[in-house]
Amino acid sequence: MNSDDQTRQPPAPGRPHSVDEFAGALKALWAWADMPSYRVLAKRISADAEGTAVSHSTVADIFKPGRRRLDIDLVVRLVRALGLTPAQVIVWRDACVTAHAATQRAESVEALRQLPHELAAFVGRDRELAELRRAIAESGDTAGPCVVAVEGMAGIGKTQFAIHAAHELVRAGHYADVQLFTNLRGFDRQRAPIDPSEVLDSFLRRLGVPGSRIPADLDGRAAMYRDRLDGRAAIVVLDNVVDEDQVRDLLPTGPRSLTIMTSRRSLAGLAHVRQLVLPAFSPDEALELLHAAASADKVNADRRATIEIAELCGHLPIAVALASQRLRARSSWTVRNLADYLRTHGLDGLSAGGSTVRAVFELSYRELDAEQGRHYRLLALHPGDALTPGSVAAITGLAPAAAQAFLESMLDQNLLQQRGSNAYEFHDLLRAFARGLVLEEEDEATRQAALRRVFDHYLATATAAIRELYPYRGIPDRATGRAEYFPHPDARTWLTEESPSLLAVARSAGPRYTVEMAGILSQHLQAGGHFGVNEQLQLAAAAAAGELGDLAGRYTALLNLGTNYAWTSLHADALRCLAEALDGFRALGDRRAEAEVLSTIGLSYDMSSELLAGVSHYTAALAILDDDAGAGRVMGNLGFACERLGRYEESLVWSQRAVQRLEAINAQVAVGRVLTNLGRTLAWTGRIEEATGKLEQALTLSRSTGDRTGEGAALMGLAFVHARAGRPSRGIPLCQQALEIFDSTGNRADECRAMSRIGTCLLELGEITEALAVLTQALDNSRVIADRVLQAQVLNSMGAALLRSGDPEPALECHREAAELTAMTGDRYEAARAQRYLGETFTDLGDLVTAREHLERAVQEFQALGQPEAAIAQAALGRLGPALPGRPVRLPGRPGLVPASPWGGDPDRP
Repeated sequence: MNSDDQTRQPPAPGRPHSVDEFAGALKALWAWADMPSYRVLAKRISADAEGTAVSHSTVADIFKPGRRRLDIDLVVRLVRALGLTPAQVIVWRDACVTAHAATQRAESVEALRQLPHELAAFVGRDRELAELRRAIAESGDTAGPCVVAVEGMAGIGKTQFAIHAAHELVRAGHYADVQLFTNLRGFDRQRAPIDPSEVLDSFLRRLGVPGSRIPADLDGRAAMYRDRLDGRAAIVVLDNVVDEDQVRDLLPTGPRSLTIMTSRRSLAGLAHVRQLVLPAFSPDEALELLHAAASADKVNADRRATIEIAELCGHLPIAVALASQRLRARSSWTVRNLADYLRTHGLDGLSAGGSTVRAVFELSYRELDAEQGRHYRLLALHPGDALTPGSVAAITGLAPAAAQAFLESMLDQNLLQQRGSNAYEFHDLLRAFARGLVLEEEDEATRQAALRRVFDHYLATATAAIRELYPYRGIPDRATGRAEYFPHPDARTWLTEESPSLLAVARSAGPRYTVEMAGILSQHLQAGGHFGVNEQLQLAAAAAAGELGDLAGRYTALLNLGTNYAWTSLHADALRCLAEALDGFRALGDRRAEAEVLSTIGLSYDMSSELLAGVSHYTAALAILDDDAGAGRVMGNLGFACERLGRYEESLVWSQRAVQRLEAINAQVAVGRVLTNLGRTLAWTGRIEEATGKLEQALTLSRSTGDRTGEGAALMGLAFVHARAGRPSRGIPLCQQALEIFDSTGNRADECRAMSRIGTCLLELGEITEALAVLTQALDNSRVIADRVLQAQVLNSMGAALLRSGDPEPALECHREAAELTAMTGDRYEAARAQRYLGETFTDLGDLVTAREHLERAVQEFQALGQPEAAIAQAALGRLGPALPGRPVRLPGRPGLVPASPWGGDPDRP
């Protein structure tokens, strides 16, 4: 130092907050001393008699940033070598001690702030975050800790969810005392899972326990760990847990603590654990991640392709993230290019850099033992999405109970997902992964044998179930012994659970299975209102039977197709299919099938308003069947036709006989439908209480058997009873329920009937405008399906509404058309209604002579039917006064005509 410098005071160290800050102050002191070289300083320090010699590199290290501690004695010798007085040396020594203390405090705090950084592109999971917050809030009412296990399949985003949730909680002011995180390496390709004793050693050091004081045994470490966290607001994140044993000793016990664990396996074996299972992203969440992680401009440019990418990724977070990375890395690619690439390459296309979805799945799969691995591979061959214990037993060769245990194990390891109470399923990408494995590791013979087992299982069990539920169908017994619907208690529950897989077998197992399964399932699909599905299935079966040269199979498919068309009011198509089936079965000499076709032709004629033609075909079918199980159903159809013809006593006889036959063979679906006919006919005869009982019984039966069409019909029947009893307001909600059913099943005729009934109820309530709106729509629909019985019904109600709204001319046209239609159909009740309303309309128009003619006819017809409307028509007739001679002027047009009396068959002579 020169003489001028000797007059300058050296810089003071102040109160440094860290060793780093103190090192900066030392550098300023070195500059004050004219920056002697490190070699010079080393010689000065080494010349000090109080210490040992030092090298220039040792001196240089003192000034380097990032130091956590310094040798205080060496610092004292350094500042002395820089020219400070003894008093100044003491000040610098004290500052060094202060810096060390501050650094230790900071390190202690930092050791307790161990959460990793969050992903910048974290999206979604609002429902799961809310569920976590709810679990924390509920645990606050208890004296114990909150322990949450975040579970889910590989790549579902468990780790990022746990980290994000922990940061959110800390930002909200919770768990400020301690935040610990560790990756337990439960699923790591290169390294074994971490021993809990090692984790506790690390945690205790972070909690400020010197290594010398940490117990050597696991129990001692666990006790000290819990003691150190006791009373502290602590959050502990245990990532990648392999099993319960790994974390049992890592769980704090204090009531102010929260532990969040993540695992691919279920951790339900831990006490008081709350499980939070992460599903795949919703479509919106997957799109949000693509938007955040990929190029927003590219994503926004083609939303359709973006949606396709999300679907090809199975909405799995890791797959979406890797797809986003690939798009970012390909500057010339559009989202359409990426969608095409993923569609072409499948699971192998979901990769970026060294990361692949396949590798993530591989870790979980390799944890299985050899037998589990083989069974898991075979699951990929399953024809449907729903993996049920019975079908898995068939495909793997396990016993049903063992198959159920295996499925539960795969669920616990998140290699499968829960689909229902007794059904499981793959995530789409895991299915693709398992399919690749089965193709690589199982030979063709093994695969084909597994497929045959599961196909035959479905054929045999479906046959047994349909024979049990629809005994009148005449499905041949496969003689497989007593059916086991494991784990379901009955055939109906099994059918409901397995229907998607049964259809998958029919579609994909080959022509023989298509033909057989279509024949088995047709009635069940119709009962459930699945007319569109059944149509496609029967068309496929007819084609497959032709390919096989199976004539009986083709005619059966045409019979089922014709039945389907009849129920959906496509009567021309129905009769075309049924005519070919009838000729075919006659040529084969199959009398029972011939009778079934005749009955179905009768149904089509009946439902297309050709009631007499329907009756003749029912009668012909019954003559063939005689005492056969199918006779009960035909008797029920005859009862329905007689009701529509106004032959109510005959209808009752046929319906009651049908119920007896069908109950004898436990045909519950058919019993429910005939009870509806019976209840409605009882209402026609004024036996309201008895009718209500039958219809309520029918409704209960249809709901218990899953007969959607029958349920809607029973609801309509109850609405009709209310209308006959003068309670139209109570009928409207029942009709609305029925309308929803018919709309969902595509049953256009019954949908139209429900609308007609609603319109009629509104009319009776005096709500004319609303009634006309509904009836207008019902009329349009009835014309589309060409149902003349229904058209006449709607036209009569519409004409009455128009007359009450002051429009007699259009009302007159409605009733005239209704009278003409009833002359063709033989519907005596609507014919009488048309005569009554024509009389009332002509009365309003002032043509009393014509009015009298129609009202007299109405009285006669209603009396013949035994209907109370006879008194209403008689009262209207009485208001006209006595008949007067003369010929008053009449309005143009001709009055409606009373149709000829319809068929009057004898129920004792089928």
